[in-house]
Amino acid sequence: MLGTILDNRYRIVEQLGEGGMGTVYRAEHVLLGEPVAIKVLSPRFAYDREWVQRFLLEARAARRIQHPNIVRIVDVAVAGPGVVYMVMELLTGETLSQLLRREGPLPWQRALKIVDQVAAALAAAHACSIVHRDIKPSNCVVLADSPGDGDTIKVLDFGIAKFTDIHDGDYIPQTVAGVWMGTAEYMAPEMFRGEAAGAGLDIYALGVLLYKLLTGETPFRGTHLEVMAQQQQRTATPPSHKIPALPPAVDALVLRVLDRDLATRTPSMTALRADIADALRLPTSEPSAPAPVVRDLLPPLPDSDEPTASRPGVPVPLPDLDEPTSTRGAVLPAPVDESAPSTEQTPIESFITRHITALLGASLLLALVLVCTLVMTLSGRNKATPDEAPPVADTPAAAPPLVAPEPPPDPTPTPAPVVVEPTPPEDPAIADDPANKQPAPRPKKDPKPRPKKKGDELPELLTVPVLRGELAKLDATIQSKCFAINRAVSGTRVQMSVIVSAEGAALVKNETPKLAQYAGCIGYWVRSHTFPKSRTGGKIQHAFLAR
Repeated sequence: MLGTILDNRYRIVEQLGEGGMGTVYRAEHVLLGEPVAIKVLSPRFAYDREWVQRFLLEARAARRIQHPNIVRIVDVAVAGPGVVYMVMELLTGETLSQLLRREGPLPWQRALKIVDQVAAALAAAHACSIVHRDIKPSNCVVLADSPGDGDTIKVLDFGIAKFTDIHDGDYIPQTVAGVWMGTAEYMAPEMFRGEAAGAGLDIYALGVLLYKLLTGETPFRGTHLEVMAQQQQRTATPPSHKIPALPPAVDALVLRVLDRDLATRTPSMTALRADIADALRLPTSEPSAPAPVVRDLLPPLPDSDEPTASRPGVPVPLPDLDEPTSTRGAVLPAPVDESAPSTEQTPIESFITRHITALLGASLLLALVLVCTLVMTLSGRNKATPDEAPPVADTPAAAPPLVAPEPPPDPTPTPAPVVVEPTPPEDPAIADDPANKQPAPRPKKDPKPRPKKKGDELPELLTVPVLRGELAKLDATIQSKCFAINRAVSGTRVQMSVIVSAEGAALVKNETPKLAQYAGCIGYWVRSHTFPKSRTGGKIQHAFLAR
């Protein structure tokens, strides 16, 4: 799109970035010359009604809040099929992800000031009954023209925001069941459980963001399932384990925001900002000390003759209880009393003990099947029809009697005489009797042609070859509009079910859920095509292949 004019209004100058839903460009208004940022929805989603509504929801949510720490939305429009865009204020700066890659973990005072601005923006969003649900470093921009030594933050991307109360009757897209929206490392435990969205989701995500700014990493890492399992098995490692100079008050603040129990987590963004303000008033030279929560979790140190353990005041290296050194947990075996009788079971005994109910049920089911089969076999033998002859036991065949050989036939056989019986003459009295006369057959009349009804000239149904030929007409359009523009790998196969009505309208169903981004675009063009009319319609299973 570089160099093109979008919707006859905005000239695309350069690409600024690319995300999951679309691409962001730097552009300028053709008439006003004002520089703006334009986010264009990706073509793989632009033909899907749910994603278009979600894109428009982002613009509606950002405009409703109107906060200095939230990006300002200028315009949003649907320019045509597959062209949906949003115009925003042009920000000059870098995201928190880029800042962390360039500078590494930040001092705790600077990290708290950055998080305080994000909390102020989210507090305004929560006041408008909007939950962001996607707070992470890449959605927070640090402006380059920040006044003084401080950082000015702008919060972006309300694409998966949630309206907690719908009072304007607007259509709100629903999240598909079984699909987790958001980045796994920043998702709260209740979000994995499918509970209703609330302010606690953003509070937890902001706690993960603060942890990332302080330590350079998130408390839990991995896929959605891996993060969910880690959250259930252990609590977050205190950041003071990685930053010894971190004040205990800041350590406790982070752990309270990351509490997996919603009832004991920081209740609101206002309370979080109050805790941040108290922490920023701490003197920077305060000696560091481990958090009381961590000290309570550690077991008492055993007595030792080593100088470092016997002398008070000398720090002893403590094991990291929360982060194992390998992916598999180490389990110490319990002491075994060798004098006690062994209760260890063999693998077969252990299997039978654990699955005794299933084995009994399977045995009963097998016995029932055998009994039913035997009964059906016996009943089939007894039900012989009357026409059927009873089976005859095989008896040894008797030897055929000896027959004398016949003389050879005469080479010139005499033909048998043909006897022709004379036809008796017909009695004229009987022939003239009208009772004996048979009526002459009436000539058959040609049936009247049935008048043609409306639709008789149409085919009974659309056969598979006809439908395949119609879909072949769309191949060039689908290759360019759906596969090429979405950079599909050659050989990508999208299976679709196409049902055509008698009027020629198509109903499309995607049979390849993993390739929904291509199926939405393909379905749009198939539904736009006019198929031939018929009396009953037709259907086909067709695979669209990217070349």
